Formats: sequence, C-alpha cells, structure tokens
Amino acid sequence: SNSPEYRTAVEHAFRSVLFSLMEQQLETTHGTNLDDMETSTFVTDQFLTNVRNLIGFAIEAVHSELAAATMPVYLFNDLFTYTTIGISEHIFVVMEEKASIWRSPIFFQSVKNVLLRMCNDLLKRLSKTQKTVFSGRILTFLAQLFPLNEKSGLNQIGHFNTENVTKITKPKQPITPIEEPEKEKKMEVDEDGEIHDLHQKSSAEFYTNFWILQDFFSKPFQLWERTSWNNFVHNTNQVLDVFTNSQLDNVKTVASSDDAFFAKYLTSEKLLELQLNDVTFRQNILVQFLIIFQYLVLPVKFKQPQQTLNEEQSQWIKKTTNQINDVNFFKRLLSF
Repeated sequence: SNSPEYRTAVEHAFRSVLFSLMEQQLETTHGTNLDDMETSTFVTDQFLTNVRNLIGFAIEAVHSELAAATMPVYLFNDLFTYTTIGISEHIFVVMEEKASIWRSPIFFQSVKNVLLRMCNDLLKRLSKTQKTVFSGRILTFLAQLFPLNEKSGLNQIGHFNTENVTKITKPKQPITPIEEPEKEKKMEVDEDGEIHDLHQKSSAEFYTNFWILQDFFSKPFQLWERTSWNNFVHNTNQVLDVFTNSQLDNVKTVASSDDAFFAKYLTSEKLLELQLNDVTFRQNILVQFLIIFQYLVLPVKFKQPQQTLNEEQSQWIKKTTNQINDVNFFKRLLSF
C-alpha cells in the first residue's frame, strides 16, 4: 500500500477533491465555471473550513505514510495558483496555522524549498504599495519557518543597501565649527552687519554631522577612504560627547510593550532635541555604532585585501567600543 503508484493515486484523489471544493466555492459566489476563479475575490467561510479540513486529512495521510510529505504543500500551491490574491490572502491563514507542522522533522526537509518557492511566487504577485500587510505576513511566516542561518535569508555576498538614504534638511544657519565653545551664547557680526548666534551655528553643525553618520552606517565601505574615516571619527566623538554630557529627563526604566517602532528615522531639525532626550533613540544609535565597528574589525569574506585597519584606527574602535559597552557610560547616558 506504500508503493509510489499508490501514493500517486492518493495525491490525485486529494487534488480532485480540492478542485471540486474550488468549483463549489465559485458556484456559490458566481455560479460560473472554474476559469472565473481567477477574477473572484470573495471567499465563503464554508470554503475555508473545507480547505482546512482537507489539509488536515492530507497531513494525516503523510503521517500514515500514504502520501509524500510535500503533498499538503502542493495542495496550497494549487490553491494559490488558481485563485486571486484576495482569496489567497484568506487561504494563507490556514498555511500560517500549520507553521509548527511544516517545521516538524517529518516535513521540514521535504517541504522547505517548495514553501520558499511558493511564498516567493506569491510575493512577486503582490503590489508593493497596496498589499504591504499580506507581504509582511508572508515574510513573517518564512522567518518563523526557517532558522537564522538559512542560506536563502543571508546576505552571503555582503551587499549593502545603498538605496537606504536618510534625507536631512539644509540648516538655515551656515555650518562653521567653533574652535572655542563657551557655555554662554556669543554673538558675531558679519560684513553686512547681520548678527548671528554662534550657539545656533553649533546646533546646525551637530544636526548635519549627526545625520551624516547614517550614510556611513548604510555604506560602511566609505570608511576605507581616509577623508571619510576622519569625518566619521569626528562625528562619532561629537555624538558620544553630547550623549555623555546631556543627561536625559524623565527616563522610563522599563519599556512599554505598546512602544511604537519606526523603520526610518524622522530627521527634521526641529525634532532632534526631542530625539536626543529619548532613551530608545539613543540606544538605537549606539547599537548602530557597535554594528559598524564589528564590520570594520572582524574578517569579512568579501573585503578587499587593502580594506584593513591600521593600528591607530583599531585602537580608536577598541576604545570607543569599550566606552559604549561600559556600564558607567550607560549610567551617565541614561542618568539613572
């Protein structure tokens, strides 16, 4: 009963039932033939229940060695192939419900490539602007399914996302470094007799230097060039000095589970002072520093032979990393 011919017959039987269910779904909603399933968007609760039951029976058939482990997944593949994105989005709920089953030893090795290909095909069909939630569900499903070291999810070539650009506004005040900063505001008069505030110049300079760091974070290969490295060191020291000397007000020691997460920073010049007073914001920036330091120090497969640090650079990274990791530094930073 476990012969390949028998398993093939079982698979054909399940697929016949599946197409019968799809015809019933279409007749209920449109009353036309199966070809119109490609334009249908409405799905009945009964159809979802029937699909859920059929997949359950298919999984039991696999456990009973009556069918190949890939058979339940191929049923999903048929469903996604012959239905619209609207219906596929509803059916995907059943796929998500069975995530723990796909990860089990009896299924995972056999179905992982089929699932990956099927999900990628679905993602290609989705609109990048209108189906973002469904795209996120598919990616979350894959992230839960595969281990962190899965090759298909790793950036093995070492490419950087150079399209990730952090836009900043042009400061209204000219960016002129102040050689002798003072606590009190100083005023200067230009050739036209216009009075400028040196403190505002310093703020404008810090704003620009602070957000320029994001360009180094997204494209760290720039740092192998001497001028870029010097700018990075200067800006990093400036930011850490501000973090150390400017204590936070009303810091929450326990993060709320309802805290919002934003994938991109807001870079308005008016917001920077508020952002610098946010403990989570500071922590995110410090983690970015640690990530780029790790990239610079550790051996990376696709680094060029000339992309190595000299002794002075290595010592600066070591000192700065220790400063960030130092408990006392964090205590001063968070003003605990």
